[in-house]
Amino acid sequence: MTAIANLCAIRLFISILTVEKLSGCRAALARSIQTRIQRAALAVGVLLLAWSASVEGQTGLSNTNTANAANDRLSAAPDTLRPQPRFTGAPLFFVQPETGFAFGVGGVWFHRPRENVRAGKSLSTMTAAVLYTLRGQFIGEVRGQLFTDADRWRLNYHMGYYDYPYFFYGIGNDNPDNAEETYTNRFPLLDLTSLREVKGNFYAGLGVFLEHNRFSDLDTAGLLISGSVPGVEGGLNWGMGPRLLFDTRDNVNSAYRGWYLYSAVTFHREQLGSTQDYTNWELDTRTYLNLSRRDLVIDVAKKGVPPMFAPRSPTHILAFQVYGNWVRGTAPFHRLALFGGPDQMRGFLEGQDRDQLYLTAQTEYRFPIWRFVSGGAFLSAGQVQPSWQALNLADLAYSGGAGIRLQLSPKDRTLIRLDYAYGSFGGGGFYLQFRESF
Repeated sequence: MTAIANLCAIRLFISILTVEKLSGCRAALARSIQTRIQRAALAVGVLLLAWSASVEGQTGLSNTNTANAANDRLSAAPDTLRPQPRFTGAPLFFVQPETGFAFGVGGVWFHRPRENVRAGKSLSTMTAAVLYTLRGQFIGEVRGQLFTDADRWRLNYHMGYYDYPYFFYGIGNDNPDNAEETYTNRFPLLDLTSLREVKGNFYAGLGVFLEHNRFSDLDTAGLLISGSVPGVEGGLNWGMGPRLLFDTRDNVNSAYRGWYLYSAVTFHREQLGSTQDYTNWELDTRTYLNLSRRDLVIDVAKKGVPPMFAPRSPTHILAFQVYGNWVRGTAPFHRLALFGGPDQMRGFLEGQDRDQLYLTAQTEYRFPIWRFVSGGAFLSAGQVQPSWQALNLADLAYSGGAGIRLQLSPKDRTLIRLDYAYGSFGGGGFYLQFRESF
């Protein structure tokens, strides 16, 4: 989870543990229990915020594919805020291998229009953070999603400046662990997508991607310093192209039913000033099947019970995703299709394998366990190759795992997800996030 997405968790831990006033001894007992729960939840929340960044893995600021993925990270924001804008600030810190201990400040802004609100959607979110690490790294970014005019317009945005180290293992689908080398990329970033509803739940629009890279601190005996890898000289990397979206999900936080189809094409051309000449295609297809007979959400406020401890009806979900990323031309090495990560092919380090074509498919079964605790089990398969002709079953990699979800707000379907995944080539790890993987 990116550090700024953790701000949503702070807001959630405070907002969901609120009960209405009761009378007599029952009220006193409820307030006492509520106070203890709040203190415990906030303490656990602080620990989770630190842990979430350390276990998520290298999600890759080098591979900021689309602002749509960025908005998924922010979708844990509560869906029941008052119409007027609201801003919450908080100190931030996290620990991960690339940075060591990092600290800073940030804030999150929520806004919902007063009229023409669509259920499960229409909540505009903007988060911002400034971070510094003990290794001398700097991160500053602003990202979010803006809904206007009854969700007829959507604006996804991501902008920032990064001074950040990355890992590189080579290009191809069989890079060993001992091939690891490091480098530092300093770059400003601007990623915008504007979508207009054409009809029903179908959107069309335009996306713009812009960054200016300066690479340094290359390993003296590595592949990057040899100059044989495209894009290592840095420079301007910018492009634009059409975006298409079809979204019938019943909730953007955790869908029970519906379809999500997103397609993006970004043209990077030297004639327009880009250092490299290439085209980036992306396709993300998801569908959700509700196996339960009902989706009852109990009105916990009337029962005087904190939402986390309220019983709720079982919900069994089968979720499917097919994702592809195809790069044509001479793309810089950090903008190739990256294999693995916290969302697809969990269990593999993101970017250890990379090439011009990445295809993956995964399925996940989500099921209730007890009250506010639910579980998930998932399987994935995928590979990276230099071309479509090179695709073959022998090079398929597999991963699988399971985990638990703690429901923060059953009505809004906000949650904490802890998964463990293991890859077919070894490795594996934990993933802790405040959202579903897809």
